[in-house]
Amino acid sequence: MQGISELIKILLIISVYIFIFIIFKYLYLDVKLMRNLRYDKYPYLKLLNRKSDISFKVEETYNIYKSMKIGRATHNDIVIKNDFIDKYHAEIKIEEEKYFVNTYANTSLMINGKVIKGERELKNNDILQIGTIKFVFIREIGE
Repeated sequence: MQGISELIKILLIISVYIFIFIIFKYLYLDVKLMRNLRYDKYPYLKLLNRKSDISFKVEETYNIYKSMKIGRATHNDIVIKNDFIDKYHAEIKIEEEKYFVNTYANTSLMINGKVIKGERELKNNDILQIGTIKFVFIREIGE
C-alpha cells in the first residue's frame, strides 16, 4: 500500500513539473512573438537573408519609428556584425514623413542593386544591401 502511495506522489510531482514547463514554454513563445511584432503604423526593414545562413544575431524585422543608425558597433540601432560593414555605416532618417538612408563618409550600400553613397530617399519595396545582408524596406501606409 505504501508503495502505491509513493508512486502516486511521484506521478503527481512529475505532472506538476510538466505543467509548469508547459506554462513557461507558452510564456516564452508569447514574449518571443511580442518582440517580433511589427506595428502597422511604422515602416520597417524585413530581413531577406535566411537567418540560418547568418553567423550573428539579427532580427527578422526592424520598425523604423525614429532615425536609426546601422553598423557593426553594438550601440547602433541595427547591429550587423559583418566584416564588410563599418562600425558606423549608415543611418535611416525621417524627415517630413519621408524616409532617407544616408551613408557615412567612406561607406556605401546598395539599393536595388545600385551602389549608393550619400543620401537617398527610400521607397516601398526598395532592397537595401549592407555588406552581405539584404533587407526590404516596407512602407505600406500612404503609398
